[in-house]
Amino acid sequence: SQMLASIFNPVMKRALEEDKETTTSTPQIKVADVVGKSTTTAKMKLSGAGLFVTTIGNGNKVVAQSVSKNSVLLSGERVIILTNGEKTMPDISGWSRSDVLKLSSLLGIKFNISGAGYVNSQSVATNKSLSGVEMVNVQLK
Repeated sequence: SQMLASIFNPVMKRALEEDKETTTSTPQIKVADVVGKSTTTAKMKLSGAGLFVTTIGNGNKVVAQSVSKNSVLLSGERVIILTNGEKTMPDISGWSRSDVLKLSSLLGIKFNISGAGYVNSQSVATNKSLSGVEMVNVQLK
């Protein structure tokens, strides 16, 4: 790599080093507005930006997203998209409390969270319809 470094002219090298110092190790991502877009496009756009996407429902169009557009997230953070299909329960094992709360507000369903840490169990099974469900109990561990 030293040979490579000597190929760069000193100005370029200095610019690269300064750039390294000003950016944090985890890239920050500005969240795109995907409401109204096709589910496929939305998933590609968000995951392509480095975010972790959870899709609710099997619809072909996005009707809501858990993080508003232009919000800044760190690479690897979760964005939940709600489609126009039937709402079904995602597998939330390993989720953080804040992600569960985002899901709760997106779905308009109360989540009763107990414990601390990350989701260990959920009272509504993965892929089960959320139609008529008023509360989901979640245990963190």
